[in-house]
Amino acid sequence: MKKEYVVIGAHYDHVGYGKPSNSRGGVGQIHNGADDNASGTAALLEVIEALSLHKDIPRRSILFVFWDAEEMGLLGSKHWIDYPSVPLDQITIYLNLDMVGRLNGKPLSLFGSRSAAGLRSCSVKCNHRETGVKIHFDNAIRPDSDHWPFYQKGIPFLMLHTGKHDDYHRPEDDAHKIDFEGARTCAQLLAQLTLDFALQTEKPEYRNADRGVLEGIDQQARVDTSDPPRLGVAWNAEKYKQGKLLITQVLSNTAAEKADLKVGDEIVKIDGRSPVAAPGFAALIRSAPVKINMQIKRMNTEKPLEIPVELDGEPVRLGIEWKNDESEPTVVVISDVVKSSPADLAQLQINDRIYEIGDKTFENSDEFRKLATTLPLPFNVLVEREGLLKKIAIQSTR
Repeated sequence: MKKEYVVIGAHYDHVGYGKPSNSRGGVGQIHNGADDNASGTAALLEVIEALSLHKDIPRRSILFVFWDAEEMGLLGSKHWIDYPSVPLDQITIYLNLDMVGRLNGKPLSLFGSRSAAGLRSCSVKCNHRETGVKIHFDNAIRPDSDHWPFYQKGIPFLMLHTGKHDDYHRPEDDAHKIDFEGARTCAQLLAQLTLDFALQTEKPEYRNADRGVLEGIDQQARVDTSDPPRLGVAWNAEKYKQGKLLITQVLSNTAAEKADLKVGDEIVKIDGRSPVAAPGFAALIRSAPVKINMQIKRMNTEKPLEIPVELDGEPVRLGIEWKNDESEPTVVVISDVVKSSPADLAQLQINDRIYEIGDKTFENSDEFRKLATTLPLPFNVLVEREGLLKKIAIQSTR
């Protein structure tokens, strides 16, 4: 594999004294470009040193490149693509550093994760360490940095970027404003990514990232479900906080009406469990079997009533809906979380990505569904949120 290459690059030019076409203010003054892009070149130098000292010998060759004339229209990287020093079809991936000096506690932007299957999950696993940083995976692919000529030739890429700011292309982009620890974090992630791509057996296969973007994948709004209520009652919220569940409304054509529940009834127990104790009334009803027994205190009745109730619909076991992402086939993406379900109580969120369930990996959505419906609760799910992995325990509400 030594004739395959991982290419890492950063541009070292800036805009000089600036001119109206490339300066956002201060034409005629020196534009030092401490962030754009001295930060990228400095980080790349650190990565070179770190990898040269690493005990693991990479299986693929690593090519480090410093581009000139990026600010004049990607002239350096375009020229190299036209006259490459290694065969383009032997390049596994291109990793680009452009402006990594202004992290300042914000998420790192990572571009290109959809340009080959598995790039996002690979990035997340490389980020899973004490120095891990929140990552914003940006789906946009623009011709604004040296990744572009590679992508046009069908080569997957990743680009690290900490975002534009008020000093961008101005004389004020100076060294004392650099977040050095943030730049170090970016360099550490790049070093780990480089080593991972240089060691892994599989070669990332290019995909056209302009197509097949999962619909709704980046939407933050909760999906509105129109499922009918399983029981069909409303209750007094203030009394509920005080430890009593008093029915204030019985909806028509529901399980509650069919069981002859009445306004003013106090639900004392559901299958022997208190409705006001954790995980709470709504969660108990969501996950309860179809047939349950309720203990009811009714006005003008001395003894509690034992009332059988046949709930509508099936019990919610986990309580999520999910979609598939073509660029990450071994991951499912949560598209909805059912309120008061085990998933909701565990604080799973829309857009969370599940990598493992019950400490088991899966190859596709069907395998995930099988595990989700057969594994005994409680179990853990390994979830990625903003580029960081965490295990979340899913508890049974029964």
